[in-house]
Amino acid sequence: MAVQVRLLVPLFNPSQLVRVFLCLKAISYQLSAISYQLSAISYQLSAISRVIAYRLSPSTQSL
Repeated sequence: MAVQVRLLVPLFNPSQLVRVFLCLKAISYQLSAISYQLSAISYQLSAISRVIAYRLSPSTQSL
């Protein structure tokens, strides 16, 4: 086990790990923003479908 740890240490220096962490954090924020946007789009489509259903319903056709 100690041999594996000694082999892994030279592969990543601390500044690279910080850079990777910050990159992953930025990706996480971007995915969160995309999720929020998709939620907003879903809400808008739901509203549009309700308006269309209201317009097409027989009770509103006579108005």
